[in-house]
Parts: sequence; structure tokens; C-alpha cells
Amino acid sequence: MRYIVCVDDDKAILDSLQQELIDLIDYEIFAEFCLSGSEAIELVDQLTEEGHVLMLLITDQMMPEMTGIELIEKLSERGLQNENVLLTGYTEFESDQFNNEKVLRVLEKPWDKEDLFDLILKSCDV
Repeated sequence: MRYIVCVDDDKAILDSLQQELIDLIDYEIFAEFCLSGSEAIELVDQLTEEGHVLMLLITDQMMPEMTGIELIEKLSERGLQNENVLLTGYTEFESDQFNNEKVLRVLEKPWDKEDLFDLILKSCDV
């Protein structure tokens, strides 16, 4: 089964993402929500071992334990071929601030629900 992972150290942000992504159940994609990068890595390792395919990672950039970019790099080292979306609350954050070809898109918080949903559907080939 295909899945996406959302990572943010702010539970309110994760709750918002969960509310918005509930419709994805209709597309046979399930979503998992993690409060830290290390929790996300453990989850992805477990689900990969069970034969599930990570399609999309949506991660906050600024988290205490590791940044979103660091999480993307650590998961990339595992040979995963998923798309990555970086969330940021900093309006001055520029997607070209870092040169990372692994990031599909940078979304500012608060994001537009329709843009996020379209991005997810395209990334997951639905």
C-alpha cells in the first residue's frame, strides 16, 4: 500500500494536516503523522519492511531534533524514491536558499488546502 508521512513538531499543525488529508482514504493512500524526525525515520523503516511504499514526505523545516532537510537526507540515504515537500513558517524562506534537488516544493504556513491536495495527488500519481 502507498502512504505519505507528515512531520511537524507542532501538534496543531499535524492535526490540521490530518483533517485536510482525510479524503485521501478514497484514493487508497494512507497518511501517518509524526512529531519528530526520528519518529518518522522509525515509522518509514517499519512500513518499508512491511512492504509499503512511501510516496510523499511533508515535513516542517524548523524542528528541534533535526531540520526537514536533514530528515529528507537521512531518508534518501535509505534509497527511497519518494517526493518531498518542505513546510516553513518563515515568509522570508526562499526555496533557492538551499540547493537541494530532493525537495519538490516549499510551502509556507498556512498553506492553501487546494494547492496541498493537488500536490499530493500529483506526487502520488492519483
